[in-house]
Amino acid sequence: MAERLSGKRIFLTGAAQGIGLAIAEACLAEGARLFLVDRDGALLDKTVAGLAVPRGHVGHAAADISDGAAIAAVVSQAAAEIGPINALINNAGVNVFSTPLEATEEEWNRNFDVNVKGAWNCSKAVLPGMIASGGGAILNIASTHSFTIIPHTFPYPVAKHALLGLTKSLALEYAVQG
Repeated sequence: MAERLSGKRIFLTGAAQGIGLAIAEACLAEGARLFLVDRDGALLDKTVAGLAVPRGHVGHAAADISDGAAIAAVVSQAAAEIGPINALINNAGVNVFSTPLEATEEEWNRNFDVNVKGAWNCSKAVLPGMIASGGGAILNIASTHSFTIIPHTFPYPVAKHALLGLTKSLALEYAVQG
């Protein structure tokens, strides 16, 4: 491999399976050091055990990204294990497909807690270190629902539109700082 990510230290959420696991494997193949986060600790442990990586290239922790204090602590742990974070991939997400009249307040809250608040918590936790070191990158995984409303998918596209707004806001606020 070209090792285009050699020297990069990436904090990746929603990493235990699916898109997150595929991102982790691709980043590792390109030489990155990773810190993987998922709320399912047992699955994350199994995932990490199955990765073929050099010692010290992957750290991990189970955490709920909707808990800002927990994420701040995990980002500190990540920096101690793999070095200062210079890239964040907010991949964790939940989907709730309903209608405005049938969706429950609990479904609405969980959707926004993970898809928007979780991305904000992670961004807020890594940004000071990125700014102090002269820059970094934040990648928020959205979906076509960020741009299009499809019937019977409420409140998922509402949260994904909000995630797109968060992405643009962070870019405007911090681009000049790297």
